Amino acid sequence: MGYSAVADVAARLQRAFTPTSTPTDAQVTAWIAEIDGEIDAVLSAAGYAVPLTDGTAFLRSLSADGATYRTATSVYSGEGFNDSPRVENYRRDYMDRLKMLTANPKLAQGTSGQTVTDVTGQPDDDSDPLVFPPPEFTMARKF
Repeated sequence: MGYSAVADVAARLQRAFTPTSTPTDAQVTAWIAEIDGEIDAVLSAAGYAVPLTDGTAFLRSLSADGATYRTATSVYSGEGFNDSPRVENYRRDYMDRLKMLTANPKLAQGTSGQTVTDVTGQPDDDSDPLVFPPPEFTMARKF
């Protein structure tokens, strides 16, 4: 199961996807799988075991934005929709959040008690990755 679902993409584009629609729900599912593969590649490169079984709202939104962008560019190809601010927003949001995930993979940690498994062998403390220790000042003396 992916980090997002066809229903997430359908809600963003305000259209239904069925086995007979264009694109089909199977095509949207395939685009979700492609996006989730990109997300998993980022997490794997950071040393985490993938796929995560307890994705966060961050991962769901990231996956849905990427899949919505892929779906919209496919659906509206040649109709000028690809140039719309709405589609560009999905692309930008997806790319920006993917960069955030690359910089801080702990954003993927679940909230139901499951933690991301670090396969690098490095200890994983639960400290906030955005909080830095206070600087230590020293003075050199010449004698």
